[in-house]
Amino acid sequence: MNSEERLHVSFQQQLQGIILISISLVIFKLYVTGNMAYIMAPKMMPFVLFAFIVLLLLGMYRLFRSNQEGMAECNCLSVNSHKNLWKEYPVYGVFLASISLSFVTEDYQLNAASLANRGIISTVSPNLYDDVLLGEIYNEQTNQITVNDDNYFKVMQAMNSELDQLEGVSILIQGFIYRESDFNDYEAVIARQSMTCCVADSSVYGYMLEGDVQKLPTGKWYDVKGTIQKGSMNGNIMPVISISSINEIETPQEVFLYE
Repeated sequence: MNSEERLHVSFQQQLQGIILISISLVIFKLYVTGNMAYIMAPKMMPFVLFAFIVLLLLGMYRLFRSNQEGMAECNCLSVNSHKNLWKEYPVYGVFLASISLSFVTEDYQLNAASLANRGIISTVSPNLYDDVLLGEIYNEQTNQITVNDDNYFKVMQAMNSELDQLEGVSILIQGFIYRESDFNDYEAVIARQSMTCCVADSSVYGYMLEGDVQKLPTGKWYDVKGTIQKGSMNGNIMPVISISSINEIETPQEVFLYE
């Protein structure tokens, strides 16, 4: 191997080390800023932190070994040693560009246009919560259901399985205004995003609203008080919320529900 090839191999190894360390720093940035919550579910955090440590150590090892005498000479850490090494640099450029974009990006939430293509889910699997008792979610004294992050899916299951009993019951719920791409201005859903493992498998759950919804901006968060009514969509009976009052609220710190 001549001196020019040794230089290319050494520089290639250094780039690989820089890329590995940079990816680990992106993970660190997302974690300390709290933006990782928009991408990964809490149960995945141990794996994310493990990946951060491994990538950081591998990157440091790569940089250290690239400067050792004899490593570039034998090309022990290089791949495709017989190919034109310059052809590898555009690949590294793609990685570096993506990493640079990750450092300058601040908003990791899906926008309204992206969510509109996911479709709304108004039911949950019957096996998700077995035998939901109305007493767990329904206060008979106030004739009201208060929906929170802990009971969201239990309430949804009960509203679908016990709609006849719950019709006319008052409900308090928070969420963002969601519209599918084929909705008109008079159709809107009070919705929440749910995540199982990562944002790629996230879904949108919610209820159709009845009332003056045409002036409600898509994506804004609201505190809704209403009554549970029977409605229909595509020929299917489903629960809808008839609005009694609605107030705009700040986007909560925790925007996802976790299944």
